[in-house]
Amino acid sequence: MSNSSGKKISPNKKFYVETNGALLKIFSRETESQIHTLALNQYDLRKPEIFRWSSDSKSIGVFIARSLPEKTGDLTIYRNNYWVGIWYPFSDEFFTVYFPEKAELESNGNLIDAIEVLADERTVICFVKGKEFKRVQMPNEPMISTWQKEKRDLESVKTETPKTDKKEWTWNHNADGYEGVHLYEGQVLWFQHSHNPHAGGAASGQSFEDFLENGASCAIPSEFLKELYDAVKKLSEKK
Repeated sequence: MSNSSGKKISPNKKFYVETNGALLKIFSRETESQIHTLALNQYDLRKPEIFRWSSDSKSIGVFIARSLPEKTGDLTIYRNNYWVGIWYPFSDEFFTVYFPEKAELESNGNLIDAIEVLADERTVICFVKGKEFKRVQMPNEPMISTWQKEKRDLESVKTETPKTDKKEWTWNHNADGYEGVHLYEGQVLWFQHSHNPHAGGAASGQSFEDFLENGASCAIPSEFLKELYDAVKKLSEKK
């Protein structure tokens, strides 16, 4: 019914899910390629960890634990707080709500040991020791991630002559080298160039799909982000 970590195949057998800490990934079973990512730390959830999760063919439900500081006199004690969420990866929507039964759970010494997600009802069923404990209904409005806010702002800015044919941007030029990003074979290639031929450089690739869904995987000056976003979006539409 649900896992705290590891891999789970969706009921329709079309994808499988992997989770680790605050990161949840979906892979196509046909191509074995990663197609969607949920990074909880991109939302207004500080240091979250996926404690339990479950998938159906449309969504993934998560039970999230967060350790938050509480002042007791002169002492600061960290206690777990819990949230329940549903992620709809194919529409890129994430709903979450504070778990209302935390006190009752802790007073009984029990924790949620399994969950089941009902995508169409936008509900997560929580179980303790195999028995249904609570049905949690998601709110009407999805959460907005930091990147979704940035993407909305980028798309609202209209440029008269967008430089979408540009393939490379560089910055931090100095005596030692520079940093940059290059669009190559369906990837956003982040790199560091050294002028010293013996020092070498560094590079990492990010797929167009991951960039458009989750934002830049490396830091880029804000004045270049709009051009890069427009270029990647245009090239993706041609594929």
